[in-house]
Amino acid sequence: MSTTELLATERISSSFSTVITSMSADSSLKGKFVIPTGDKNKFRTEDMEAIGIIPQGITPNGDGKNDKLVIDGILGLKNKLSIFNRWGNLVFEKENYSNDWGGEYLTSESTSDGKLLPDGIYYYVIDFYGQKENISTYVLINRLAVK
Repeated sequence: MSTTELLATERISSSFSTVITSMSADSSLKGKFVIPTGDKNKFRTEDMEAIGIIPQGITPNGDGKNDKLVIDGILGLKNKLSIFNRWGNLVFEKENYSNDWGGEYLTSESTSDGKLLPDGIYYYVIDFYGQKENISTYVLINRLAVK
């Protein structure tokens, strides 16, 4: 995994994940993600191949396309997926997630397992227990997508 630190010259908007800097175009950044660090003025880069695809939307409408949250490279790695609604309530949790979540409510303490969550934005965290960097982002559920 290739890592580079960059110094930002502009602030990041706190309401978006967009990184805006005054860096000039640099061919060494081609094929890389720019990732914020704990210091709000520093960023690091990682090869896209090292991270894999991190989906931010599913359309669990039964058409067989994009019906499940599929995280490339997760199979075979010890992990725990936790999904939260916009109020921070845990709505889904699974040890050793295997790309099988399609927008259902399910936690170890739930009484309504299998209930479908309403369309909307949910936040998820995947803990890889130190094997690789944790993922923390959002996913949009949209069952109204055209079949």
